[in-house]
Amino acid sequence: MVYSISARLASPDANVRVEALLDAVRYNSLEVAEEIAALYKNDRIPAVRGRAAWALGRMRFRPAIRSLLAGVENKDADTRTWSAWALGEMGHWEAEGKLRRILDSEGRPEVRRAIFGAIRKLNLNHTREHYDAVARRLKPPVSNDISLTRRVRQLEGLTWPDDRDEIVRLRGEIKNTDSGFFTSYMEWVRKRPTIQSAIGDRRLVFGHPRRS
Repeated sequence: MVYSISARLASPDANVRVEALLDAVRYNSLEVAEEIAALYKNDRIPAVRGRAAWALGRMRFRPAIRSLLAGVENKDADTRTWSAWALGEMGHWEAEGKLRRILDSEGRPEVRRAIFGAIRKLNLNHTREHYDAVARRLKPPVSNDISLTRRVRQLEGLTWPDDRDEIVRLRGEIKNTDSGFFTSYMEWVRKRPTIQSAIGDRRLVFGHPRRS
């Protein structure tokens, strides 16, 4: 399936590329996330770029954050809309300041709604989100580097302060391997308690799984 999706992402037919993006999310094909990020940056068709931003947000592919931050100022409204949505979906809290600045000057209602929605998601304030969307943000950032993924999984099994030395060591290795990923990871660590608290609050989150 991954090879099929990859081939279709490179199709000259925009509709085929869009279908490939839908399948990439449907099958959680993180192997093609970098190709999707490249499509988002380089595709000439606004609808494809917008769908690519959506896919990056659903996959929470944080290496694309810098491109998405630039995308919220793209001349195409569809690209701006889905770039803002993706940043909110990823829980990239440092984007809030830029989103607020852009909100003041954005003239398209659909883009303003997307930006405002992203800001509310980042704060988990004054809106109810579906359980699945909040639960996705409880998952740590994703990296294509297997060594980083392994260290993050190791960290998940440790607690502070009991495992302080091991936590410091692993975080240091992550920082030395990829400082950008380390920044995203630490953002997630800082925000995780807020998300964990919110996910059980039915005033903020709806659609909780039914108990069997």
